[in-house]
Amino acid sequence: MNGKFGNDIFRSYQPLHGFWDEMAMEGNGAFRDHYQNMVHTLCQLTPDALSRKEALAKELFMNQGITFTVYFDEGGVE
Repeated sequence: MNGKFGNDIFRSYQPLHGFWDEMAMEGNGAFRDHYQNMVHTLCQLTPDALSRKEALAKELFMNQGITFTVYFDEGGVE
């Protein structure tokens, strides 16, 4: 793992110039040291596995009442 954005799901990620990016250092495309393990783990997941984890997280949040309302979204609760 080289810590650059050329890895798997981060291949096309570009930090927005002038905005704070907690995970990435602006300019050089490297991940901050304390995010290296998380980035490495995410890069090991297939797109299907990542989608399953996202669906599980959404279900857990809904079941535990961790929701918020987006008033301009016709779905109401996100």
